[in-house]
Amino acid sequence: MKNLFALALSGVVILMAQSPDQDALRLRQEFDSLKFQFNYETDRLERRIETLERELARIPPASPLRPSQPAPILVPTPSADEIAVRRLVVTDDEGRIRGVLAVSEIYGPMLGLLNEHGDVVGLFAAGDAGTTLEIYDDAAGQRALLGLVEDEATLQLRDAEGNTSVRVPAAETGRQ
Repeated sequence: MKNLFALALSGVVILMAQSPDQDALRLRQEFDSLKFQFNYETDRLERRIETLERELARIPPASPLRPSQPAPILVPTPSADEIAVRRLVVTDDEGRIRGVLAVSEIYGPMLGLLNEHGDVVGLFAAGDAGTTLEIYDDAAGQRALLGLVEDEATLQLRDAEGNTSVRVPAAETGRQ
């Protein structure tokens, strides 16, 4: 029971006895899933545009069904003080994802930082049940967790082998 700790994931506190590497793997899988969904939607829109362009090309130029000028595209413009996006992906010069700012089903609003190998090295999340800041090492092992879960502050530090070296409040004993 010493290895159990609470994390706020998607508004639910989950007791976990699994390795922090699994959390990093889940985050990477979610990044990949979001990337796949984005690519799928982009491809679907491109195919739809191509279909509409082919259909428009078949309409005779003098036909009342064919517009003489394309309709203006109205794009909402954010004010000078804001940018509105559903997901922001930051890449380096080689195109590798180095950061993601998004709203995740698992973590809620979150900022994930990745190293040059694509491994998660930092995660700041604000789920419904609490807020956490997690730091990972090069082996995708969680080394530090700072969180506020259900109004209880938690600090957990792990050594290189993944053993908890510091936990405040202390697990099970209630000592501080």
